[in-house]
Amino acid sequence: IEKVKLGFTSERELIGRYLQDPKMVSAYTVFYMATNYVKLAQIFKLIQIEKLLDKNLSYQFIDIGSGPGTFSFAINDYFKDKLEHEVWGIDTAPLMREQAKKLAENHADWSKVKFVDRVQDITIHPNPVAIFSHSFNEMGMELAKNYLNKLKPKWIIFIEPGTKDLF
Repeated sequence: IEKVKLGFTSERELIGRYLQDPKMVSAYTVFYMATNYVKLAQIFKLIQIEKLLDKNLSYQFIDIGSGPGTFSFAINDYFKDKLEHEVWGIDTAPLMREQAKKLAENHADWSKVKFVDRVQDITIHPNPVAIFSHSFNEMGMELAKNYLNKLKPKWIIFIEPGTKDLF
C-alpha cells in the first residue's frame, strides 16, 4: 500500500508499474475503495446529482479509466438499484479489469456493474453520463476526447486529483 501511495503522490513517474503486478492492483483496490466511496457520495451530494438526472434514472454511467472499479461500484451503490441501466467501467489495463470482474462476480449487489476494455463493447443507451474518476490526469486530453466523441454523453463528471502536470 505504501508503494501505491508513493506512485500516486511523490513518485508519479512510476505510476505505470503497479498495472503489471497483481499484488499492486490488489493493494490499489484496498487503498482506494473505501476513500472513493466517501468521495463519490460527497461529490454527488454537492452537485445535487438527483436534480440533474430525470426521476427514473434512465441514465447510463460509464466510468472511463475505471481501474478495479472503485468508483464504478460506488456509483452502483450510491443509487441502490435505482438505475435502469448497467454501470460500465472501461479500462485498458488487463489486471485492473480482472480485479474489477472478480469483485463484481463475488458480490451479489454488483451484478449490474460491467467492465470492458473499449467503448465498442458497450451498448450505449440514451443519456450516457461519462465519469472520469482519477483517470483524466493519467490519459490526457486527446484520449479523453476520443472517448467522449464515441460516447457522446449528456453529462461529463470529472473527479480528479491535482497534479503538477494537470490541475
